[in-house]
Amino acid sequence: MNAKLAVRSIAITIMILFTLSLTLEPANGMARRRARDKNPDKITVEGTHEGPGGRIFRTRTEGERTEGGFLRQRTLTGPDGQTATGETRGWWDPETKTWRSIRSVTGPDGQVRTGTSESERLEDGSGRRITTTGAGGETVEREVRWSYDEETGTWKREVTATGADGESHTGTSEFNATTGGGSGE
Repeated sequence: MNAKLAVRSIAITIMILFTLSLTLEPANGMARRRARDKNPDKITVEGTHEGPGGRIFRTRTEGERTEGGFLRQRTLTGPDGQTATGETRGWWDPETKTWRSIRSVTGPDGQVRTGTSESERLEDGSGRRITTTGAGGETVEREVRWSYDEETGTWKREVTATGADGESHTGTSEFNATTGGGSGE
């Protein structure tokens, strides 16, 4: 594989993981730290995620409530030190009962990508359907479902993402509310 193709492959992997990290929890017992600022409207979450081929990616997310919505800034660092950064601004649309957001992501190659998202509750109330449209009009749909096992105190989240090419990928993660431990596939 030539160097240009390798850099492009890493950049694409980082962008995919950055997008998926918006909905997936840390996998395989990887570390995650959540800290609230003294202001209850702000939060910082740091974590490590295992990506394709066992490569480790680090994330840092800072979020805060704004009037009528939220602002989230995220940095994802790949195993080779390359970074992607993103900013999402979101708000609630009471007429359509959906969350809407605008996102801007700068990849390791310096290229800026923008997109919009709409999120609505699933009919059975078990999660959300999120439709994201890129600057070129390509659409990705994610369905996120949550369930809770009262006996074990464990939350489970399953995410199915379908890309513009029609290809689907599913990931699951679990979080134990009692011990704080997490795992995923």
